Amino acid sequence: MNNTKDRIFEEALTLFSQNGYEASSVRDIAGKLGMTQAALYKHYKNKQAIFDSIVERMKTNERSRAGEYNMPAITDEPESDSYKSLSVSQLKLYSLIQFLYWTEDSFASRCRRMLCLEQYHNYQAGFLYQQYLINGQFVYMEKIISELIRQGQWVEGNAWDMAVEYYGPILAMIFIYDGTEDKEAVKIKLKAHIANITKKYKK
Repeated sequence: MNNTKDRIFEEALTLFSQNGYEASSVRDIAGKLGMTQAALYKHYKNKQAIFDSIVERMKTNERSRAGEYNMPAITDEPESDSYKSLSVSQLKLYSLIQFLYWTEDSFASRCRRMLCLEQYHNYQAGFLYQQYLINGQFVYMEKIISELIRQGQWVEGNAWDMAVEYYGPILAMIFIYDGTEDKEAVKIKLKAHIANITKKYKK
């Protein structure tokens, strides 16, 4: 990685994910890269600008990944066309893809840790943490399940309760994955959970 701006971005994200955004200073970032703060300011006007660029990449990646797998983005409204061609098979695949993204992708896993650390210190980080990993994901699953019910692919029932039953264990396994050495075992359990729930509710 030769681009100085990219190097600043990567080092800042690493520090934010290890120490938190608030606890990491521009001096810390510049020091890790062996440059002066003045040199860093030629690329980013302040620490917030670095954070904003990280958030922008998160949003871009989310839309790109959803589009790649023909899934709605988390910010799409339920009535948008992106929900109208859904299938249970797509949901199963995308759930696994999302799990691997948040646990194994270098950028995403560092973002997740950063947001987790900062959720109680920084309003924007707390909002993004909820949107991308907690409440926003439950709502997203509720919208997907509601559409699958409407299409007749999923049995009738309370979409919110089903979303909790479906996504709750996935969320738990994301954090279990972080703390275990046997990561393959977690992925096996994840696949079994997705298969069992979809079998239970698929029409």
